[in-house]
Amino acid sequence: MKTIITAAAALTAIAVAAPASATSFTFNTTTGGTLSGGDTYGNSRTYTTTSGKESLSVKATAWTVNDGKVTSSNLTSYSAGLGAIGRNESGAYGTHTVDNLNGDDFILLQFSQAVNLASATLNAYTVASNSLGYAISQYFITPDNDSTVKVGNITGAWNQALALNGISESSLNGMFTGTLNVTSNGGATQTFSLKGAGNLWMIGASQANPDCFVDGFKLAGLSVSTVAAVPEPATWAMMLVGFGMVGAASRYRRRATAVKVTMA
Repeated sequence: MKTIITAAAALTAIAVAAPASATSFTFNTTTGGTLSGGDTYGNSRTYTTTSGKESLSVKATAWTVNDGKVTSSNLTSYSAGLGAIGRNESGAYGTHTVDNLNGDDFILLQFSQAVNLASATLNAYTVASNSLGYAISQYFITPDNDSTVKVGNITGAWNQALALNGISESSLNGMFTGTLNVTSNGGATQTFSLKGAGNLWMIGASQANPDCFVDGFKLAGLSVSTVAAVPEPATWAMMLVGFGMVGAASRYRRRATAVKVTMA
């Protein structure tokens, strides 16, 4: 009986020490979320979703890089998803989207824990400028939604206000550890192969823009997965003790059986 109890205790320790598995989550950003900061430059929207008994939150803000400097933009909410109106844009002619016409718009996503970004739904829009005075039909082009995606990490509160207004583009890039440029050919759903998890992700209109078309889209949804927990040193020690207890119990039972056979 003692052997059984010892083995059961060891197995319980191992079960407790087992790492948690990753969980997949989807976010629908075609609704307004929880708005903070007013519906103007520097505002934010927060979304929370659940998967089973787990929950995950994300805070979205809009920004623009223009002439090497970062400024906050108006994060707009539509039935087709989130857009961005920069300080030098009126929102007309498709500039209410995340576009790269008057600077490079992007949305920052601050998650409540580190995640891998699997895919996003980017609804493409036609974007054009009327600054040249041409007839509209002459400068509207086919909708395009090439994107630039980046991953990094921030310390402190996940939903903190990021002081990015006025910083240089190089300082902004220093916040990220990985970059991926995606050429989508107009498809709404983009999948990402960027390796490395983080609690800070950026999805923006293409900064590389290889086809030279003006990109513009609204962010309609996200698919992410959390990172499986890695046992800490103390947990590994518990697991090793557990395995040792099971081994010792097994050896004890073999010795006891051998003694009984000899005495018979």
